[in-house]
Amino acid sequence: MRRRKSNKRMYLYLGEEKLLPTRGIVGLFDLDTATVGHATRDFLKKRRSRTEAVSSELPKGFVVENTGGEDRIWLTALTGETLNGRIE
Repeated sequence: MRRRKSNKRMYLYLGEEKLLPTRGIVGLFDLDTATVGHATRDFLKKRRSRTEAVSSELPKGFVVENTGGEDRIWLTALTGETLNGRIE
């Protein structure tokens, strides 16, 4: 029996009514731990123009999304651990 490809899309809720399709998510990170390394800080600095805050609260985590070959960073008040729990 041949399985059909599902047309269902999965989304990750980032808070403040923002949903993100999971198919484009590259990674989920905690700001406290991920920004310790220079490489991550440089990565975020270079993509500052493609960074968007989901809420006005202090960001605790960020999501890297890549759709169409371009990275986009979403800052969220949720930790990487919380986001990871929502995606599983």
